[in-house]
Amino acid sequence: MRTLPILLLLLPLVCTADSLREALKVYAPGESHAPGHGVLSVSSAIRLRPGKFGQAYLIERRTLNYADPQEMVLGEGATIAGRENLLRLPSDGFAALPQIGLKPQSRNMLSFQYRGQGKLTVSLTENGQTNLLAEFTAAADFQPGAVLVKPQSDAATLKLRSNAAVELNELMFDRDISQVNTYHPPGQMRGVDKILLDHRLYNSAQGAFSCWLKAPWFGNTGEGTAMGLFLAAASSGTGKKTSQFVVLWGAKEQTGKYESTLHNIHYSGKGGFDCGISFRLSELMDLPVNQWQHLVFNWETADGGLRTSVTVNGKQTFSSSKSKFVPLELQELVVGYVNGSYTNGLLDDIAVFSRPLTQAEIETLVSSGKAIAELIQ
Repeated sequence: MRTLPILLLLLPLVCTADSLREALKVYAPGESHAPGHGVLSVSSAIRLRPGKFGQAYLIERRTLNYADPQEMVLGEGATIAGRENLLRLPSDGFAALPQIGLKPQSRNMLSFQYRGQGKLTVSLTENGQTNLLAEFTAAADFQPGAVLVKPQSDAATLKLRSNAAVELNELMFDRDISQVNTYHPPGQMRGVDKILLDHRLYNSAQGAFSCWLKAPWFGNTGEGTAMGLFLAAASSGTGKKTSQFVVLWGAKEQTGKYESTLHNIHYSGKGGFDCGISFRLSELMDLPVNQWQHLVFNWETADGGLRTSVTVNGKQTFSSSKSKFVPLELQELVVGYVNGSYTNGLLDDIAVFSRPLTQAEIETLVSSGKAIAELIQ
């Protein structure tokens, strides 16, 4: 006798699953490097990490490892060797990393794995003054270490010193970034982390982009640098690009704190924005830091104009409209990278739909606890 009420409760979910299945055009679940439906290629530099569902894409900024062994100054008994930058410091040993061409007030990341005995200190010397940046207590097993370096001038020297025998592995210094990247050898530029989608499956007149995102910068304050999520681009006759893109820009305020703003923008390629949404992350309610967040970006043309919206975690929606808009003839569809800006975080269950998603569909994606592939079965 209870079967009918249960079926009535499940009916909306079944109908929503059917509508999502019909609208789904591109799907990149992140389970492996094997392309998903509508995925042309996944950059070899991209790593996979535990995701919201199974595996997720780790999209990192393209950087160069400036911890070059040939430029280090090693104290007595200290050695460094191998592609992994294995640095061995004896008791009261040190290694100095001179750096030139730094941007004053920039944010840079020194990272490594360390093990051993005693304490390891990291200091920065510039303009004749030395400041202690961090102190670590070593143990028998390797553990990660990271130090944010904010120089005041364009030349400085980082020094690592130990009061007992310590080993450091995967020593890396990345510039203009404030989070730890996956290790890459010194002197080598990482490849571009991006996922290339089949642009022929993208409808510039209407559609939706959906994903789960986990990134340390997606909180009430950002990093002061741009983070890119989604790019749909086409070249115009003038050689400029017409595009839709989703990007987060960090703006430094008078207080010295970084207040980040998320934008969903259609760009005309003529020096102006056709239609854009901008809102500060601090406007989002109950936003857990460094947790999985769900994002949906809708767009739709009607009566010669364009409407766009952004919905975060199925709750808050920000929208905008433009009275005149010409749909794009796309030549490129990219996830994780926008004109030099990278996601710098984890992306999972990426999808592009042929039409805007309804509020009911968005809420189902957020609350079902299922990946899209399982939801639409």
